[in-house]
Amino acid sequence: MRDILTFFYILTMEYISSTANEKVKAARKLHQKKFRDEYGLFIAEGINLLSDMPADVKVVRFFVTEKTFLETEGLLTRFDAEVVGVSDAIMEVLCDTVTPSGLLAVIEIPEGQVEGGNALVLDGVADSGNLGTIIRTAAGANYKDIYLINCADAYSPKTVRASMGGVFRVNLILTTYLELEHQLSDYEKISMDMSGANIFNHKPQGLTALFLGNEAHGLSDTAKNLADITLAIPMDNGQESLNVAVASGIAMYVLNNNRNNF
Repeated sequence: MRDILTFFYILTMEYISSTANEKVKAARKLHQKKFRDEYGLFIAEGINLLSDMPADVKVVRFFVTEKTFLETEGLLTRFDAEVVGVSDAIMEVLCDTVTPSGLLAVIEIPEGQVEGGNALVLDGVADSGNLGTIIRTAAGANYKDIYLINCADAYSPKTVRASMGGVFRVNLILTTYLELEHQLSDYEKISMDMSGANIFNHKPQGLTALFLGNEAHGLSDTAKNLADITLAIPMDNGQESLNVAVASGIAMYVLNNNRNNF
């Protein structure tokens, strides 16, 4: 019975093999930030990434190749979204990767509601790969509120891929320094800078907001002035700094550990 239903679904599903199709052109536009902002939509691709989407993610449309449809039928029917079949050639046009898996989704950008738990403040993180990795790690460390100031676009295809589904599990909040002072009034605000005290010796006080800065220039003076304390990860062998994504992961887990064990 399942094979019959699958066959019927494929027969009745819209199939696109032309780049002139309006749905294809609309999805292609979402590779550009200005159209993501205008339409409030972004794209995410890959069977593994999309298979892990929580049920509350608002998927507008799936594009799928015939081969991949047979592998992902269960995923496609979990969401109230249009499913459109496309040729392998069209999937290559839609995707940002060299070897697409055959599945791409158009998804609504969430509003980014604040939950009120431990938070990250990212000040000018410019690399999409770093931003995605930080988002992925923050989701795992339960730093679910992520405030973004002058950062790379959190919903670019590269960031979404690097987050490995993390964008579906955190709250991404675009903000300004002026708004941030009010938003984090009840938090212990910790800036990460090599001039700071040893993070391994610090016990967090209540809710924590962890500030991390630009890859090349670190935190801005404005961000530093908002912080209550400055901490650093101690370094050996003459090494002066760590990649911001690596540093963020160490800092979040050290603070979690110190909160529970000091």
